[in-house]
Amino acid sequence: MKRTVLSMADENYDYSVHEGTITFSTERIEFVFVADEVRESSFGVLCVSDSPMLGVCHSDNPRMKILNSQFRGYEAEIRFAFDSTGMEPGDVVQGNFILLTNKGEYNLPFACVREMDYIKSTLGHIKNLFHFWMGFSKNLKI
Repeated sequence: MKRTVLSMADENYDYSVHEGTITFSTERIEFVFVADEVRESSFGVLCVSDSPMLGVCHSDNPRMKILNSQFRGYEAEIRFAFDSTGMEPGDVVQGNFILLTNKGEYNLPFACVREMDYIKSTLGHIKNLFHFWMGFSKNLKI
């Protein structure tokens, strides 16, 4: 497998021998975080071809770790973990899963958002001073 993957990376691999396409279980992966955490999940890969797929997966963002980078067969599940440690409220991290296979190269985008911090009250989230004043004035008894 290593020799096959290296030949695909060197761009001297004959993809016409391995015709077919690959489809994903989702078009995009999105997470919303409230606090620092490591979240694990997965996505499915399906090969539509007469011959099985063979490949590797990696991410172009260092926060996204691939837990099983190599896959083969007609179906595969790619497991991953995203580490939101150190993200500030409002931060957005985007990237791609890059799959290099004997059927071609494929990208699956992802986005991870750290939610803004809000103060919770009986009237809902207090996002700014205006929301605070509106909640206060509704409950003000003169």
